[in-house]
Amino acid sequence: MGSSNDGPRTSPCQEVAYQTFQERDHVLICTCRDTRGALFCLYWWGLSSFFAPRIAAYEAERSKHDTTAQKQDEVVKRPEPRSKEEQPSVTFAAYLQPKQPYPDGTLIGGISWLSHYVDVRLDAANGPVQIKDLDFSVQLDTSIAGVGQISQFQGVTAFPNSEPPAAWLQGTDNKGQPTSIPIAPTPGLMRSSAVYRVHCSDVFANTVVHFVIASIALNQPTAGGGLPQHLFAPRRAPEAIRLRGSYSTLGGEVHPVHFSYNFKTEPIGTLPKPAAQLPELGLRFIYPTEPALVITNGSGYVARDIKWTVALWNLDMPDRNDPLPIPVSTYDWIKAHDEGGPQALFGNPSVVSLLKPGNRLFGSASVNCPDCTRGRTYIVYIVLGSGGWFTEVSDEASGKVLIPRNFLRETRERFFKALEAQVPLNVRTPIGER
Repeated sequence: MGSSNDGPRTSPCQEVAYQTFQERDHVLICTCRDTRGALFCLYWWGLSSFFAPRIAAYEAERSKHDTTAQKQDEVVKRPEPRSKEEQPSVTFAAYLQPKQPYPDGTLIGGISWLSHYVDVRLDAANGPVQIKDLDFSVQLDTSIAGVGQISQFQGVTAFPNSEPPAAWLQGTDNKGQPTSIPIAPTPGLMRSSAVYRVHCSDVFANTVVHFVIASIALNQPTAGGGLPQHLFAPRRAPEAIRLRGSYSTLGGEVHPVHFSYNFKTEPIGTLPKPAAQLPELGLRFIYPTEPALVITNGSGYVARDIKWTVALWNLDMPDRNDPLPIPVSTYDWIKAHDEGGPQALFGNPSVVSLLKPGNRLFGSASVNCPDCTRGRTYIVYIVLGSGGWFTEVSDEASGKVLIPRNFLRETRERFFKALEAQVPLNVRTPIGER
C-alpha cells in the first residue's frame, strides 16, 4: 500500500428481377424469376395428543443441534479473504491493424474477410484470479460484420446483439417449377450489426483473450427504409470503440467491466503499450453509515502521483449553492493489484458543520494519475448514516468530476435530475461494508 498526503454499390452477385416483396408478421418473402438471383438481406410447489408434545420437543432439540452444527460448518468452510495481490481484474486494449485491405476470402479468427473490412483488434487481459462468464456488448462507430477469436480459448461465443426476421427467396427454377430458398447466416460470412455480444465461459488467470473485429462502413437506408443503391460505403477505419459488461469469479462475485477508446489519436497499425505496463485506477465507496473512499489499482504496474476529487452537494440545503468543501486530495503511490485508503470524506470540521444524519448528498467523484490508461469518473449518491450507491461513467475518460454549468439552484436541480436519470437501478453499486 502506498502512503497518503490526504489527501463502423450494394454488391450483389448479379441483378435480381423482383415480382413482389412483402413483409408479413416479421417474415420477409422475396419472389424472383429464377434461383440465380442473389439477395442481400439484413438478418429467441394429525398426530395424537399424547405424542405431539414429545415429538415437538424432540424436533426443537434436533433443530437446535442442527443449527449449531451448521454454524460450526460455516466457520470451517468460510473461505479466507483474498490477499490484495489476488484481487480479480480484467483490462482491455484496442488497436487498428495496418491500413492496407486484406484479399477477399482471407480467413482471420473464423471470419472470411472482404476487402471492405477494417481489422480491429481487442485484447481482454485477465489478472491473477481465474474468472468465468466474461460477457460484454461491444460497438464501434461503424457497423460490425463479425467478431472472432485469434487466441485458443474454448467456450468463446460472439453474435449480433439483434437478428433480422426470417427471410426466404421464392421463385421458379430453370424448369419453371416453383421453389424457395431459406436465407440463413453462414458461419464466417458477414452478419452486420451495430452491436455484438461476446461471451467467454472461462478465462484462466494471467492470460489474454485476443479478439478480431471486422469493421464495415455501410450506407444508410433510403428515406423509405429500403436498401441503398450501394450497400458498402467507402472503406474507412472506425474512430471509437466502446464496451460494457461483467464477469464472475469462481466464488460467484460479479464485477462490471467498461472500456472505451478513441482511435483518432493513433495511426493505423500502432500497437498499444502492453496493458500490464500502464496503471489502471478506480474508486470504491465503503462504510454505509460513514462513507469513505478506496482507490484501487487493478493493473500490474505501480500508480504514482494519484489525484482524487469528490464534489457533493447537500440536497437538503437547497439554498447553499456551493458543494461541500471536500478538498482535492493526492496519494503518493499504490502498488500493483493493491488499494489505497480508506480515505475519510467528511472528517474536515468545515464539512461536518454542514451535515446532519439523513442528509442526501449527490454529485460525482474522480481519480486519475499522469501515467494512467485513463481517468475514471463516478456518480455518487449518499444518505448520511444509512448508505447510498455509486456507478462509473464509462464514456468519461478525462478523470474530471461532473458539475453543473453554474451553481445556481435552478441549474443545479436540473443538472442533478438529468444526472440521476442516466443511471438505471441495475447499474447502481450499493455502498458496502468493504
